[in-house]
Amino acid sequence: AYKIQNFELYLLIKMSQKFKKVIENSKENAILNNVLQSFGLYVYPKIVTMLMKNPEITDDAIFRGLAIDEKKSEDSFNKFKLTGVANLVKHIITIKPSTRILDFGGANCLAACNLAETYRLRKVDVADVVDRVAPKGVKFTKLEVGKKLPYTDREFDIVFCMMTLHHIKDVEETIKELHRICGKWLIIQEHDATDGYADILDIVHGMYIFVKNDEDYEKLENFTDFVAWYRSMTEWDILLKKYFSMRWMKRTKSAQNNYFALYEKN
Repeated sequence: AYKIQNFELYLLIKMSQKFKKVIENSKENAILNNVLQSFGLYVYPKIVTMLMKNPEITDDAIFRGLAIDEKKSEDSFNKFKLTGVANLVKHIITIKPSTRILDFGGANCLAACNLAETYRLRKVDVADVVDRVAPKGVKFTKLEVGKKLPYTDREFDIVFCMMTLHHIKDVEETIKELHRICGKWLIIQEHDATDGYADILDIVHGMYIFVKNDEDYEKLENFTDFVAWYRSMTEWDILLKKYFSMRWMKRTKSAQNNYFALYEKN
């Protein structure tokens, strides 16, 4: 019990200002309680298991264990996220080996690699601002912030943009570029940041950064390394419909209030 309380204390110290802001708003506080419960149900059993195996385990070891486990879970989720949503829209979109696909913001390339294998694609392009070594079947391009995307007009039949747009400050310029390089379909996953969800999402993302950072978590200060510009689904649609038209949408069951949407190029 002490270890779990200590874990909560770490989070409270690191996120004191964000918690204070949310707790003072009764509506946001109610939403946060539901999100924290979801997070707690996910994390606390792992802490208890570690304590049962080793009652003398240190706080450091708990955080390292959570970080390693979360990395495995994240990799597993990322691997199947493109094939999962592609399956949801297969009644609208047909993916063939010759289909030209870009995973914009695909970072670790796991999802693109799995998509290429599943649909026997000749290749899948991945673009992000980080450095990556692309696995077989994936062509990776490192992007420069603020620069035009290094692709020709209508180069891709389908562009995936999964949990990426909210990390881009000048997002409308990016949407214009996605419209330029997109041949027909844009598939997004985003948070529907309504009813004060922006502060709550910062807290939840901060928690995951905290438990995944297995080297220097004590150096994180109020999660200022996590930058995002959240919008509601309505606000995202207002931005996107200047260039695309929504053809399909499905909410997930995540406590982080996110959804998938399929857009057709105007």
